[in-house]
This record gives sequence, C-alpha cells and structure tokens, in this order.
Amino acid sequence: MLFLDDASRKILAAREFKNANTENSIALVDKLVVDYWGIMPLKELISDNGSEFGAHRKNGKKEWDSRFKRHLESLGIKLITSRIKHPQTNGKIEKLFDCYNRYRDDFESLDDFVYWYNDVRFHESLDTKHYLQTPEDAFWSRLPVEARLGVVFKFFDEVVGE
Repeated sequence: MLFLDDASRKILAAREFKNANTENSIALVDKLVVDYWGIMPLKELISDNGSEFGAHRKNGKKEWDSRFKRHLESLGIKLITSRIKHPQTNGKIEKLFDCYNRYRDDFESLDDFVYWYNDVRFHESLDTKHYLQTPEDAFWSRLPVEARLGVVFKFFDEVVGE
C-alpha cells in the first residue's frame, strides 16, 4: 500500500502487508499523519474501491460508509473513490505500482525502493522545462513558503529542546 502526493509524485508512506484490510489502511494513514501533518495537512485522499478502504457500496447506492472513511473524516480528510473499472482516475499510482513491479527485485526492501524513487530517480513528468526533478525535489519546491518555514521552526525547536 502506498500514498502518493499528487503534485510531486513523492511516495509519502508505503508498507507491504500480508493482508489488505481496514486496520492496515488506517495504520498507514496514521503514519502519514504523524510524518507529514505538521508540514501539510491532508485535505483529500483518492483511493480505488478496494475492500480495505470499505468502499464497496450496497444496494446500488452511491453513498457508503466504512470505518476507514470515518477515520479519515475524523482527521478532516475527504475520501474520494475512483470510478469502478476506470483506472485512469488512479493513473499516477497505477504507474507507480508498474514501476515498483518492474524494479522490485533490484532492491533489498520497499524502503530502498522508496528512497530510489523519491530521491535518486528523476521523474520525467516533473520536467520544469529547465531541468528534471526527483519527487523529493518537487515536493519541497511546490510547498508554500509558510509550510517550509514551519518545518525549519519545528526542526530548531527539537534541536534547541534537547
């Protein structure tokens, strides 16, 4: 399971699980919140219609409810699900999974792959017409100035507080 920043293509959180289920989905969201909430609160999360997100609808209704959806709502995050049989909605994450499946044997762990994907590999769709960027570079350059300053202040608070 992976969470990807839409603008920068940076993998924000990733974990491999034996089972895709709601508990694991919530745990990864919570990791994402711990790691990034101070930098940029999440507003929306797009997912497919996997049962681990509880996105299955009953009786043909458009509205649905799940523990995963309620957890996101408690954090102020809106859950958007892709249309069924419409992989273009999740095209960026589908492309990422394709890349992972292609290169996964070249890395000892998922963390090694994430480091390579975020920090080493230039992402062609992030070409700024002047130079290629890694997702990590794009993530930081696209953040508002106040968010970047917040990270600096948080870092100095931790260092000074020691």
